[in-house]
Amino acid sequence: MQGGALEVRTELLSHTFQCERFKLANAVADGGKQSPAT
Repeated sequence: MQGGALEVRTELLSHTFQCERFKLANAVADGGKQSPAT
């Protein structure tokens, strides 16, 4: 079941990437000011 594990891992990577993009978009929308809480 190597294929299934790979699929799950790809899904997880995609989810993490989406979260990073969301945080980045929030930072930009926030005027680019640095917040202490990362």
